[in-house]
Amino acid sequence: MGKPLMLLALHLTAAPRGLLAQGGEEAACAAEGGDCVSMLSTRVVQRHLAEGSSTKYVPGSWYYCHDVPGVEWSPSQGECSVPQDWTCMLGDADSCDQNNAIWTGSRCCMMGPAQCVGGEAGACQGPGMTWTGSTCCVVQGSTCTAGCAEDCTKGGNLWTGLQCCMPGQQQCVAGIESKCTGLRASWTGSQCCVPPTWTCTAGTISGCDTSNNQFWTGTYCCVQDQPQCVPGLEGSCTGKDVTFTGTKCCVPNQWTCAPGSISGCKGEYQFWTGTYCCMEGPTTCKPGIQSVCQKNGGWWTGSNCCVAAPSTCVAGTISGCEGASDAIWTGTYCCVNGQKQCKPSTEGHCSGASSVFTGSQCCVDERYTGKW
Repeated sequence: MGKPLMLLALHLTAAPRGLLAQGGEEAACAAEGGDCVSMLSTRVVQRHLAEGSSTKYVPGSWYYCHDVPGVEWSPSQGECSVPQDWTCMLGDADSCDQNNAIWTGSRCCMMGPAQCVGGEAGACQGPGMTWTGSTCCVVQGSTCTAGCAEDCTKGGNLWTGLQCCMPGQQQCVAGIESKCTGLRASWTGSQCCVPPTWTCTAGTISGCDTSNNQFWTGTYCCVQDQPQCVPGLEGSCTGKDVTFTGTKCCVPNQWTCAPGSISGCKGEYQFWTGTYCCMEGPTTCKPGIQSVCQKNGGWWTGSNCCVAAPSTCVAGTISGCEGASDAIWTGTYCCVNGQKQCKPSTEGHCSGASSVFTGSQCCVDERYTGKW
């Protein structure tokens, strides 16, 4: 019995070192039953791909991942490496057996970007739709919302079994089918979907003038060109740049609307909605005192002092703020020109070319990261 043991020991001693110490990757591929020679020959390539920004790891098995174009099995990770832009979801192998999807052994991966939402297998069968076994995937960038099958598909959209999906970005709000009509509107069965650039706000059917770039969903008044809508009155909300929805006054998005009064909101570049005073341009508005605000170059709304934007308005004192070359005193706040970061300080500790002392706070550029 001694000789065979001796010969075995000699044989192991003579064996190449690499065969004696089989690495983790070799063991993993052997455990999967794969071709270790071919797998190890591509190990460096696999690692390079998976560590780069163009790929990602997902749970799976060598059996499903080793011979799929664009997919690699990583023994070191114990996962599949797939292109970064693929969308991988939970599912099952039978459902995922489609031309535009692959089963990794654990995930169903769409061969490209996709948007996946709740659905049912029997309904998720339209063009560009993939049923993973648990979710319904459609083209990325689609808008999916509540609805019902008949109304959704009647409008040319895709019904997942639970949601109505339409191409592109839309905003969907409450409405009525008979009102939600036209080339730019889509009825899902419970929602009216319109372009995302429209502003949908409270209104009335009589106040929402469809001839004036407005659209009545049956519940909301949607104004085109994405304005901002604030409280107002029909008698005041008139002019070429504004529209009245029945309850709101919609003005250009770059305007700044603040509390005020009809008597105070009479200056140049000001517009009274009936409730708010809107500055016809970007401004920063804070409470102040009329005489002080106007003396220092601000616009008075009736209760607020508005200064040119961007400005940062913080606590201060009249003497400290008026002593600064880059600030305006509203009568209540010290408004420093530009986007600033401010903190309580003393004048002696507020130094530097870009610093401004308001009388109680020191303000520096918002991008400054040093000590101050």
